[in-house]
Formats: sequence, structure tokens, C-alpha cells
Amino acid sequence: MAWTTIAGKCVEKYNETEHTVTKFAPKYLLEGENVNILPIELQSKCTKEDLKRDRRLALENTIKSHNYNKKKFDIHREEYKFEVGDRV
Repeated sequence: MAWTTIAGKCVEKYNETEHTVTKFAPKYLLEGENVNILPIELQSKCTKEDLKRDRRLALENTIKSHNYNKKKFDIHREEYKFEVGDRV
């Protein structure tokens, strides 16, 4: 099997996997296609309103994660103040 085939399958699985930051799979957020292990009979249909709501939630989750990571990073960050003529 060619490495390009393997890489393609890996990318496909990655895009079908729920991400820890957004709490949604990229494939769902981009295409509205819900990758689910439930039988088709038990899956609910995704409406445009559902997708819009979930995209908004994914953005909120991303912003929360960013703010958390920034707060952790800034704990050890020093603020530098430079004046005109300072050598840097």
C-alpha cells in the first residue's frame, strides 16, 4: 500500500474524530456530516440551525481554550518596556 493512501486514511480519520478544543469533529463542522457509530436508523438528522449552533459552540470552545492557554503562558512572561534610544 502506498504511503499516500495511508496518509489519506489517517487524515480522514483525524477529521472524523472529535477534537478536545472544539468538542466537534472537523468534518462535521465543515460539511455538516455527522460521523457516528450509531446505526443510521437511530441517528438524528442535522439541520442547518443545528450546524450553525454547533459552529458557534465550537468557536466559543476555541476561544475559551485560547484564553486558558494564554493565561498559563503569561504567568512566566515578563513585560519589557523600551524607550527610544534603548539598545535591543
